[in-house]
Amino acid sequence: MASLIVPLEIIDAIFAFLEDEKRALFQLTLTCHLLRACAEPFLYSEVVFKDPLDVGLVSFRETISKVPRLAALVTEYSGFSEPFWLEQGQVCLPNLINLKRLHLRARLSDVKLMSQLPRGLERLEIEGHFSPSHLGEVLLGMDNLHYLGLKNFPIYRTRDLMPFHPLVCQNLRILSGGFRAANAVLPGRRVTRFEWSYPKNEPVQVEGDLLSRLSPHLANIRSLSYIAKDPSFKIHPLYDLPNYLHSLRFLEIQIMDATDWTSIPKLSDLRVLLVLEPSYIFMSMLDEPDRIIDLFGKCPQLERVDVGGRDHHVLLTCKRWLRGLAQPIDVPLHVAERGRLEFVDDIEL
Repeated sequence: MASLIVPLEIIDAIFAFLEDEKRALFQLTLTCHLLRACAEPFLYSEVVFKDPLDVGLVSFRETISKVPRLAALVTEYSGFSEPFWLEQGQVCLPNLINLKRLHLRARLSDVKLMSQLPRGLERLEIEGHFSPSHLGEVLLGMDNLHYLGLKNFPIYRTRDLMPFHPLVCQNLRILSGGFRAANAVLPGRRVTRFEWSYPKNEPVQVEGDLLSRLSPHLANIRSLSYIAKDPSFKIHPLYDLPNYLHSLRFLEIQIMDATDWTSIPKLSDLRVLLVLEPSYIFMSMLDEPDRIIDLFGKCPQLERVDVGGRDHHVLLTCKRWLRGLAQPIDVPLHVAERGRLEFVDDIEL
């Protein structure tokens, strides 16, 4: 009974503190009706499964298929498709009426499931091999989709991929994936941020005629992260890419290649450069502070350069150079990473 005299604001604050402790939250739902009502939104709003053998997958499926009230609390799901399949090939995705963010590790056999994804999604990440034509049909009608991640996009020759229909994801702003995904998604949409996670040697396999064909759409890109998909893959320089990014304002790379010192000044509208170096590199950009300062003279709009050295994952800090200052300052890593979204909405519609 003591819990009944505790203000609900304090109870909510306690549950917010325990939000990542799902087991503790579940135990609280068993104590009394009041605590159950307060705990359930925290327990079900964000659901994550990292192990395909997690026994919780079965209980989660039972919950969302039989208790619509709890299914309606789920706003974010990250994990596998198994909880959404019922007996006799039926799916229970329609019960998740308030689902906004979905990261799905899907299988080829999930074609029917994919066709019933909620239309109100705002963020969708798909890991799985599906035909571009089927994905285009799946995404049709998702007018609220702001972020689309396509990992393991079909391995076809880029020139053979047809762009999605112009009515697909008309309000999309952020695309994550390889250049094959860009070829399918960029035409017909005003995507302003591209998280290019390139597999192996994809940057050197992108034909010049494709870059020319996509040039009007690449000109919409305000923010680019250019990152190797796997730590074991070679890190590539930018090559000719700056020639097509006429409106780029934020650029994130992993290393400063010798050729990048020359190509980056071609980005006439660049405002922010972020370099987050992997731990195994031999030469660090931090060893060349004079060249960093020279970039401000070559890039007229450049406002800051943030460099996370080989140990930035441990220190969680970056060195920040600002225009007009000779010495860098230390900034938290998460502050530097905010630049990725700084210019996403900076576009005339």
